[in-house]
Amino acid sequence: MNTNPIQEWAQKIDWDKRTKAVCKPCWELKYCPYGGLVEQFPILGPTRQQAIKHNEFLKSQLKKGAYSGWRKELFEKEVKNFNQNSYPPTYSKNDISKQCIIFGHQCPVYYTNEPLTETKELRNISRSIPRKVQFQVLKRDNQICNDCENSVKEENIEFDHIIPWSKGGCSDEHNVKLLCKNCNRKKSNKFEDKYCVRSISEHFKKRKNSVPFTFVQSIFTIMRLLLNKYNLSEMEITPVIFCKLFGRRKVKEEDILGVETFNDISSFFTGKRPNELRKDEFLALKYRWGYEDNTFHTIIETSKKFKTSKEDIYNLDYAFIERLGFYPKIPEKEKKKWLME
Repeated sequence: MNTNPIQEWAQKIDWDKRTKAVCKPCWELKYCPYGGLVEQFPILGPTRQQAIKHNEFLKSQLKKGAYSGWRKELFEKEVKNFNQNSYPPTYSKNDISKQCIIFGHQCPVYYTNEPLTETKELRNISRSIPRKVQFQVLKRDNQICNDCENSVKEENIEFDHIIPWSKGGCSDEHNVKLLCKNCNRKKSNKFEDKYCVRSISEHFKKRKNSVPFTFVQSIFTIMRLLLNKYNLSEMEITPVIFCKLFGRRKVKEEDILGVETFNDISSFFTGKRPNELRKDEFLALKYRWGYEDNTFHTIIETSKKFKTSKEDIYNLDYAFIERLGFYPKIPEKEKKKWLME
């Protein structure tokens, strides 16, 4: 059977393999080429456990008379028609990795990409880094290791992908870096941890806009208030709950912003332990922030329970506040106050 030129070309370049060897375009381009079109693609719904938890929350709120009018009718209907089997028990790592952190939808690149482009040269999807690319990177990086920034002897020069090949990274010059042998042995596959934001809020909270210790204290105070009234491990904070916490009847903009931060805290402690934290460090933070026994514990209490120094717990605390997108500016005098919190 005769084949047309496009079919012949597709076979030559291994079309099917190329449509799978892709990464999110924003990782390479530093902008999203899809914009609003992202909203036309799938979004992962809640898992079965999350749906059950939300349904129980609606039941409790309806029982308390928290809703009225059309909202009450809507939620009563939702609770009545709830079927836990309509939700998946879990999602695969592959499904989760396709999700866009900014828009929430799965990235269109995994559904619509085409190898056919205007460029003469095709993307290099081979795992091996060509000699020509190695020489280009050697010249570009001036024989300096990208990680430790030390000059590298010729016998210790190695090359590695920035966006891992396993995540769709190509072997073209822009995605290759020079490393010394030691740094290349220490590398991990966690490109997202080093190069990607964890939530959209990180784009709006710049390091230059550092926060004073009083701001950090306010987070501690609100956590104590929330833990005194609610089991944060089993519910989601809403703007209404947040504004009632301060005795207000009307939701304000700061309530909406506050809810985002405190739900980020809950997601962190009720989710999977991050790879960069050891198990004992994660458990210490979880205990400290009240997700172990619904009590916000002091640094002194936490250090005693986990048999570690107050300084270690302080450092975990500080890094966690930064993880939320806030960058504390703490003089030595206020650090002492933090250690007593």
